[in-house]
Amino acid sequence: MTQPQKSPFRTGFLGITGFVVGLLILALSPTLLRQTAFDSERLALAKIRLLALQEEVLEPEQMEKEPEPPPPEPETPDPPEIEPPELEMPEIDTPQSSYESISQDYGNTVQLPSITGLGVSGVKVAPQNFSRKLARAPLPGLPKHGPPRTRFNPDEVDRMPQAVAAAQPIYPYRAKRLGIEGRVEVRFLVDARGRTSLFKILQSQPPGEFDQVVLKTV
Repeated sequence: MTQPQKSPFRTGFLGITGFVVGLLILALSPTLLRQTAFDSERLALAKIRLLALQEEVLEPEQMEKEPEPPPPEPETPDPPEIEPPELEMPEIDTPQSSYESISQDYGNTVQLPSITGLGVSGVKVAPQNFSRKLARAPLPGLPKHGPPRTRFNPDEVDRMPQAVAAAQPIYPYRAKRLGIEGRVEVRFLVDARGRTSLFKILQSQPPGEFDQVVLKTV
């Protein structure tokens, strides 16, 4: 039994058809790829919009919810009032004294015995003021001195007084212009604080020429 032989024309037609189909597939593949990518992008954008809408819906709901108030603080009970204990002070008996009793003690008179039996009858004793005598009498053990002295001679002191500062008198203009020279001897008193007083001109040469200048300087 013999098999039928294939015609060469049919075989060539099938080959050409397959080739054309392959070319079409190659030509349409970029378009399909672009369409697929475009669809993917649209799907992604749709998902993003959906998420954005969900967030917009959720945000007002969350804002509308009022915050819950904080729980109330527990009330602390007031501490009980403690009354201080009452202390009973013991009574102290103090002696009561008055000015009347004191005056009576000092007002009592002392009865002196009579001296008529001693043989001195008829003699009157005059009352004497002993308070003045006691006040005038010096205390024992103290030296008897008069009022304190305020003046001393130079030979009576332990150390001669020394000048702390020497003041230079101003030479009178008239005596300086005329060339007059002179000497003035003055006496004065220096107290314990170094102050001078009781000035007295003892000798002046020429008289009255330098007296006022010396007194102002001292």
